[in-house]
Amino acid sequence: MKRFLVLGLISGLLSPIAANAERDEVRHICASMKVGEMSPKQGLKKLGLKVPRDSEEINNKAYNYCSSYLGSW
Repeated sequence: MKRFLVLGLISGLLSPIAANAERDEVRHICASMKVGEMSPKQGLKKLGLKVPRDSEEINNKAYNYCSSYLGSW
């Protein structure tokens, strides 16, 4: 019984850390696309999103995703 309690406490404490790391990764990818260090196509791949065939759609999708995720681009 104590093992389950300890596991529950540890997982509860570590889950916000993982969520924060993921949020920081998305911010880094969006910032890299904004300053031109990464192409929108590369950014979408790193974010795990489908990459459209048309380059204009790629730019729009990357912009819309980062805008909605971060609040403003």
